[in-house]
Amino acid sequence: MSMITEFYLAVAVGLILSIAMEEFLGISSGGVVVAGYLAMICDDLISMAIVLLVSLLTYLVVELVLSRFLLLFGKRKFVACLLVSLIFKVAADILVPTLPFATLAFRGIGVISPGLIANTSARQGLHITIPAVLAVTYATFGIVRLLMLLF
Repeated sequence: MSMITEFYLAVAVGLILSIAMEEFLGISSGGVVVAGYLAMICDDLISMAIVLLVSLLTYLVVELVLSRFLLLFGKRKFVACLLVSLIFKVAADILVPTLPFATLAFRGIGVISPGLIANTSARQGLHITIPAVLAVTYATFGIVRLLMLLF
């Protein structure tokens, strides 16, 4: 299978596992698309660490700094999380242009996923969101690898 097919497969499996976790356990894995995207990079621990670090920094800035000066809830908080993660990603690209995600195909992962994870963390807590993201991401990765071997 080609890289594009693997990508679509990862997104589809991630969507199914994410919604199943949310429906059966009531736990969000950072947004239904996050696991599929992260499954494509989860074998690169540096990339995963960067996504989680940007997610944590975004969460802290929105919760501890911006919320003191702005009325953030609902869509406003969601947009704030996405914008802050975008700023962190652009800054990282400028400061260290050789960071992972340098390939054009995955540039959006470093921007959108941390914002989604941070926004979910603001609702259900970091202690629930981060393990859920990792569990669904690595389950997606495993299922996709298995399917790639079988077909």
